[in-house]
Formats: sequence, C-alpha cells, structure tokens
Amino acid sequence: MYAAEICTDIALGTVMVTEDILLLLQFYLTPHLLDSKLTPTGTFFIFALFASAGFTFIYFYVPETKGLSEKEKKELFMPGAKWGRKLKTEEVRTLSHMVSSLRDLSEEF
Repeated sequence: MYAAEICTDIALGTVMVTEDILLLLQFYLTPHLLDSKLTPTGTFFIFALFASAGFTFIYFYVPETKGLSEKEKKELFMPGAKWGRKLKTEEVRTLSHMVSSLRDLSEEF
C-alpha cells in the first residue's frame, strides 16, 4: 500500500516487479526448506526473522505520509527537497549548473 501511495509513476511498476520476483523466490524455496533439516518450525522461524527485520526497518526508516500532498509525497525521497536528504557538495554544484543552464534556455525562447 505504501508503494502505491508514494510511487505514482513508473516507479510503481518497478516496485511491483521486484515484489513479484521475491514472492516467486519464496514460493519456490519454501518446499525445499520444509523438506530439509530445518523442519517446518525452523523454516517458519526464518520467515519470522525476515518479517521482524522488515517491520523494524519500516518502523524506523519509512516516513509517514499522512496529510502530505502528492508533491510532498514525491519529494520524500528526493535529494534536496523539504522532506528529502540534504544535498552533497558535488550535487549542489551540479544542481546549480543545471539551474543556470535552464535559465539560459528560457532566455533564448
């Protein structure tokens, strides 16, 4: 649900393909893990560890989107935006160069 809220463009397709690949991998590995020396208990313990790690990551690193506009949601992970990470020095130089290039182009038209 979070991916559909944040990725409103081509990124959503990338997220969905990645999720499908991971689900297929889980689908094909589960029978082999159940038949191995891990037993069903060990297999589901491994899945519980992955689920716990995922929950911990989401709790600490995925930002809240409640009350944000579409623009602000897109800026969540955009470097240099209000909600995004700070720009690195080389990125600031590149960004200022891009802005000056855009100004030059707009003056031509």
